[in-house]
Amino acid sequence: MNAEDVGILRHPQGDPALVRQVLDDLPDWFGQPDALDHYVAASSALPMIEARHLSNPIGVACLQATLPGAVEITCMGLMRAHHGRGFGQALMAGIILWARDHDARLLVVRTIGPSHPDPFYARTRRFYTACGFLPAFETTELWGPENPCLIMVLPLVPPIAAH
Repeated sequence: MNAEDVGILRHPQGDPALVRQVLDDLPDWFGQPDALDHYVAASSALPMIEARHLSNPIGVACLQATLPGAVEITCMGLMRAHHGRGFGQALMAGIILWARDHDARLLVVRTIGPSHPDPFYARTRRFYTACGFLPAFETTELWGPENPCLIMVLPLVPPIAAH
């Protein structure tokens, strides 16, 4: 398998059955039934980027324009068999293109923060960091003290030159 063989599709609305199919393959990340049901239900009202390999769906990302100039990745998953092969980077490239096409200057994602010992979310943070995301802050105000939330951001515009 080769990451160059991945196809990226844009959907104006998500496909809840496809989102469930992908996220069900990732119980170490999406193992809380209430949270999983929320992501699946919310996907029908959000634009979705789909990654396909050999005509088979392998990953999804749901996006939401939160404020003028900002887009949040509300949910992203890549089937486990495709981790570490460049498919996630290809999916992220599709996300970035969509965000730029919608005049976003900032891409935002929320994930479990580094104060939580979960090794799977440590992998997630490494992935986002490798994609250029920067940690902005961690808070327990969103998901509670048992699930510290890390806000990460990716600037989509060139940095301002220092004078």
